Amino acid sequence: ASPASDRTRAGAVERLRGAVRAAAADDSLSEEERRLVATAQGLLTESEGRYWILANSALSVADHWSRKMIRSAGVALDVSDLYQEGVIGLMTAAIRFEPSRRVLFSTYAGLWVRATIRKAIDNASATVRRSSAFLYEMSRVSKADREAAALGINTTEADIAEAALVTPDRLAEIRLIG
Repeated sequence: ASPASDRTRAGAVERLRGAVRAAAADDSLSEEERRLVATAQGLLTESEGRYWILANSALSVADHWSRKMIRSAGVALDVSDLYQEGVIGLMTAAIRFEPSRRVLFSTYAGLWVRATIRKAIDNASATVRRSSAFLYEMSRVSKADREAAALGINTTEADIAEAALVTPDRLAEIRLIG
């Protein structure tokens, strides 16, 4: 498990699920321990059902973002494909959602839905797949270029690299590949 998953509720649930699976496979348990493991398995199954209920309560979020992001998908994907990706993002959001952080589920789910749809568009739109991190860097570089052009100022590559939060060497690499 990564350090981030050690601090989240989703990470704790995954560790609990693994411990229950390991206990269920243990042949040396007493009858009482087996009953407790069966109860824990039932509760975990019930919690998975609740994830579905939570995700289904926000299907409009997936619908909204799939329709909104279809413009950037080009001809690679249609609305139904984006909607399906959005529902996958909703499930991730439902599993990772922490109500104690005082954020509406629909707001939190929107972040996951957008990220999942964006990744699907990125994967489907190019013949050669590029990593999401690289595409994000390319996006920051284009944004820095556009902003400099809109201001009508002469900028150096170092200025663009600084605005895009990359090193000048990385900027040259992005321009070469992208």
